[in-house]
Amino acid sequence: MNRLVKREHCIWFCNLSAELQEMLSRLAEGESVRLSLNGQPTIWCRIRDRWHKKQTNRIRITQGLEIWRAIPLGTEFSIEAHPAGEEASFIAPDPAPPVAAKAAAVLDNSGCLFGEYIFADYSGAGSLNGQRKSIKVAVARPDFQATLETRTFTRDSLLDWMHSKLLSASERGVKVCLGQDHSYGLPFGLARELGIEKLPWRTAVDKFLDGGYAKGAPSFTTVPAFASAFNLWLGSKGLPDYFWCASQSTYLLPTFDPRRLADKTGYRITDTRGSTFGKCSPKPLNRLGDRGSVGGQSLLGLTMLRQLIARCERDGILLRCWPFDGLAVSAKEYEGAHVLVEAYPTALRPVGVAQSDAADALSTAEALRLADIEGRLGKLLDITGISAELHDIVRFEGWILGQQIQATSGLRR
Repeated sequence: MNRLVKREHCIWFCNLSAELQEMLSRLAEGESVRLSLNGQPTIWCRIRDRWHKKQTNRIRITQGLEIWRAIPLGTEFSIEAHPAGEEASFIAPDPAPPVAAKAAAVLDNSGCLFGEYIFADYSGAGSLNGQRKSIKVAVARPDFQATLETRTFTRDSLLDWMHSKLLSASERGVKVCLGQDHSYGLPFGLARELGIEKLPWRTAVDKFLDGGYAKGAPSFTTVPAFASAFNLWLGSKGLPDYFWCASQSTYLLPTFDPRRLADKTGYRITDTRGSTFGKCSPKPLNRLGDRGSVGGQSLLGLTMLRQLIARCERDGILLRCWPFDGLAVSAKEYEGAHVLVEAYPTALRPVGVAQSDAADALSTAEALRLADIEGRLGKLLDITGISAELHDIVRFEGWILGQQIQATSGLRR
């Protein structure tokens, strides 16, 4: 029996025993194999390298996804060949006993909505060293200006840190407003193309990342591999490519936007609106790898956000996501809960402050703090005034803090 630590969403042969390596090496591309994870049956298939058209020495899960998801990243698990002749029944693990919800009741915060503000300037860097250099986190309180965390973070360690911060805050009765600088939702036009536009936000994101919306659709592994596989899958359906990159040929993607004349599949409504704070020009989800683009870190960020949400649910931490759980933070759904918000640092960074990862994190956390102590944050987190026909779309796509709810002529669509 092998014992592994879950580091990503696929499994590499080299991390397995010689016996399992030999068995998996005989698999043809797409051929399935039954494996037991922590004694529970799952089915995996060999992954093809979409760039070089060769099968790889790794496998991805095709059945028993609930069992795989129940193993958090960084956690050890057992893996072995499923016993021959034994029928595999793919049943999700028994749910853990209900955990009493840890409400984050607001203490005496001088009339503020929140007692703490956390913002992470995120990174789509591939290397751990690149992540440590780029990810910056700032923390503020109503009575304490934003300061930068001195430790360095990878995406995995940031997830662990945020979870521990929310757990501690709940136990202390402090309500937290937190966020990261990437898109939290999918453009409605893209979701409609994939047939997931009527699903709740969380379910739709899961379907998109796991390829659960259609047979043969790719699941997320890495940004370049997923983007290439997604474009190939669209091509097999007679649809135009989606992802593109203007500057990095290593992505092997179109160098222009293949959807620039198509329907609104790259931009969300909020991406097309100006900011009440000033300058704002969000990039589309389908642009990857270029300076200032957000697509890659959004894909990676969404994989981490859903893990954070799952951990909070497991531990009874009340975490809500605005505006997906309600267009106004004053709604009952947000009572006693920490609130995840999407912000755009460029719009919040003061004039004269040079752009940097650290400046973006500090400026955003401080902007949240000032808006709250000045009584403006509740109004910024209320977009009920947007046209009624857009309510459901906005609760599916999400909204950037401070974006104008009314369309203005001249803004790109």
